Amino acid sequence: MLIGEVKVGMMRLKELKDNLREIEKEFGVRLSIKEKNIVEIGGDGIDVWLCTKAIKGIARGFRWEQVRCLKQDDCDVVVLDIKEFGRGTKKDTVRLKGRVIGDEGRSRRHIEEETCTSIRVYGKTVAVVGRMDDVELAKRAVIMLLEGAKHSTVYRFLEKENLRRKRGKLA
Repeated sequence: MLIGEVKVGMMRLKELKDNLREIEKEFGVRLSIKEKNIVEIGGDGIDVWLCTKAIKGIARGFRWEQVRCLKQDDCDVVVLDIKEFGRGTKKDTVRLKGRVIGDEGRSRRHIEEETCTSIRVYGKTVAVVGRMDDVELAKRAVIMLLEGAKHSTVYRFLEKENLRRKRGKLA
């Protein structure tokens, strides 16, 4: 029996508690919430590993329905630390979060639609959930924004990558 641990913030603990039994059943693990919001995951190796990814997703702002796909081998969650891309000041973090989200959420939505992923900007992180190839593409687009690329440049990049992918599937 393997045991994993994930810290879940107070704001996200309700989502986890509301779906605790369903998560246990889906992943075939045993979950217990310890002091200081540490979630302990017990079970077989691969089940613990997959469930850990799902709980990390919930901890980063996703709903249970959005991370349920992580039970599949071809799905993943990636968490980017915004502080790694700026000067670490609160003002800079807010600015970078705004670049990823965009006006009224348009930038985040555009990346989600182009990559078939779900993106959450939560705290000082940006998290992406979806199929591995799609997550990698969305991650590259988010990193481009965090490094200062123009939004139009990122959108063109996504369109070109999607065209390249479609051509690859047709060949």
